[in-house]
Amino acid sequence: MLMNKKWTAIVLGITLMATGIMATDQGHRISYGDNIEVQRALTRADMDQNWSEMLEDFQQIIELDEEGSMDEAIDLWEELIPQVDSQLGIVFDDSWMPDDEGMDEEDEAGGWTGYINTFSGLIDDQYIFDELIEFAEDIDSLTETSPMVDRLESQISILLNEALASVDLTEVEGIFLEPSELEGYLSDVELETYSKLLDIYMNDEENGNFESAQDSYEELIDLLNQYPELSDENEGQLFAQFKVINEKLTLIENPVDEYGEALNVQSASKDELEKYQLLWNYVIKLMPDSATDYVDKFEVGTDGRDGTMAFVYPTSESGKKFVLNLDVNDMIGPDGKYMKKDMDETIVHEFGHVLTLNNTQLTSSATGTYQTQEGILRQESYMNKFHGAYWKGKTDKYLLSNEDGYRQYDVEMLYGDHASWFVSDYAATNVEEDIAESFRMFVLEDKARGNDIADQKINFFYQFPELVEMRDEIRLSQ
Repeated sequence: MLMNKKWTAIVLGITLMATGIMATDQGHRISYGDNIEVQRALTRADMDQNWSEMLEDFQQIIELDEEGSMDEAIDLWEELIPQVDSQLGIVFDDSWMPDDEGMDEEDEAGGWTGYINTFSGLIDDQYIFDELIEFAEDIDSLTETSPMVDRLESQISILLNEALASVDLTEVEGIFLEPSELEGYLSDVELETYSKLLDIYMNDEENGNFESAQDSYEELIDLLNQYPELSDENEGQLFAQFKVINEKLTLIENPVDEYGEALNVQSASKDELEKYQLLWNYVIKLMPDSATDYVDKFEVGTDGRDGTMAFVYPTSESGKKFVLNLDVNDMIGPDGKYMKKDMDETIVHEFGHVLTLNNTQLTSSATGTYQTQEGILRQESYMNKFHGAYWKGKTDKYLLSNEDGYRQYDVEMLYGDHASWFVSDYAATNVEEDIAESFRMFVLEDKARGNDIADQKINFFYQFPELVEMRDEIRLSQ
């Protein structure tokens, strides 16, 4: 449109159409069709003197546009917007609007805009589909408390019925997964909720109750958004970052990553911050000071349930200190209680990384020792010995690439050929994950009695008295 804003008062446009006046859009005319319900709903407004004056102003905008007087048309339009909003009692909320790079996928998924997009393959007339999308965007631009939202939602439902009049929706494959495909991702309670919502959603669409179906659609989207691992995009969220001094947490107001770049942090309530403190309390209770002294930042976030449960990364190239990040959704079950076994295994695994990649294990230069992304390992480091005993010369044929100390292996083939070499399939990812997984088993399980390579890896750590002492401390704290 010629206007550089959305039609914050879409009702004005509908009113114009109902009275025979239509807005131009670079050569073609926009019309959602003459609808009796719209005309009936707006009869009183059409009779109002204020409306009559605004319609005259709008007609003048059209004439200016047709004459090529764009600047004057825009100025008049800018004056008209607040008058229309005031007349309708609408408060415009522009927080939904895209930036210069456009709307992101999460924004597109929700609202009427996302819902109308689900019919893109069913509406043959592209012009009608574009009209519906524009109408949907205008509805999404209004606040939920607006007195006009319900009326507009009823109207778009009517228009959608007209657009899909020839489509048999009972024969159309749904956009949502069947409940059976989500087993193992959703809890039993969530799976039951999902199944009920899906039945309501599909039944409403088949019966043309699109306004009700849109409500179910929103609830389904909200539920699935808790599991970004189900989509191709699995970007995590950060809820809070804390500075750690003497095992005490201090919230960092403007956190940055290891490169000094600002991090986008979701706001946390007082109750949530207390929950994060309890997570940290569990960490320092489980792990001895000799391990937690390496942590100077603690983060809490999520990438959805059953994604990445935790990770660590150094806060400087020296490897003296690390950030520990825990996924709160993986640490807490659907019942709201902490999942002790998962927490123990995850925390010990991450400290396996800290203990094998800190500054005491690295050197500025060495010949013939294993090199990681974090740096060159000392000859007597835990990981260099582990690599020499269990990886060097044994896994080369499975190596796909080696960039800057990060080795990528054909994990499926490596583990498939040598499952007895690893304590888990994830351990076959690379040396770094293998030693962390083996350390987890060393700490949390009894001494291995077999003679498989996996058993040898678990018992590898018993040669280091300081690690045996740490193991004993952790097991006593459980």
